[in-house]
Amino acid sequence: MMVIGVGCAPGLVTVQAMKAIRNAKRLAGSHRALELVAEYISEGCEVTYLTAFAHLGSLPEGTVLLSTGDPMLAGLGCTVPDAQVLPGISSMQLASARLGIPEERLSVVSAHGRPDQASAIERSVEEVERGRAVFLVADPGFSVDRLAAVLMAKGIDCRIALCEALGYPEERIVFGDPSHPPSPQAQMFVVIVGSW
Repeated sequence: MMVIGVGCAPGLVTVQAMKAIRNAKRLAGSHRALELVAEYISEGCEVTYLTAFAHLGSLPEGTVLLSTGDPMLAGLGCTVPDAQVLPGISSMQLASARLGIPEERLSVVSAHGRPDQASAIERSVEEVERGRAVFLVADPGFSVDRLAAVLMAKGIDCRIALCEALGYPEERIVFGDPSHPPSPQAQMFVVIVGSW
């Protein structure tokens, strides 16, 4: 199966991905993923809107699976065995560019699709203690306040950046620290925490 990253926002799909989408006979993906590449879908292509991703193996042979952002960053590329993956522009790349943080300074922690936030918070704090900046892929229910409280309890002085709807017209980037953490106002957000 081929998994294509369509980017984290409009206009962030690669040329290679555009060509593969135009040539696809069958596409499957979330409403958002399909919406991001609607202009590249060829007439006559069979499109399947997915609301759950548990039974990807039951998709017809030759189906190209679309994933928002980069499928290898907390995405579908990690969950489909032996997939050929075409990456897209990820929220990490965009956040790194917006904040001027070299990606090599970032440690990735994912809380996406994980109801237990404790392990993501614990890993984030460990990385910050090691002197790294953390790029945290947040779930809509992720508590920035809870992360800030753990940082405060450990006496860690650092910055917290909240990046919402990266690449969209309503993009919002706000800053805080453990004593005054930024509050999310949107469902799509990532958090960068540490010193940079």
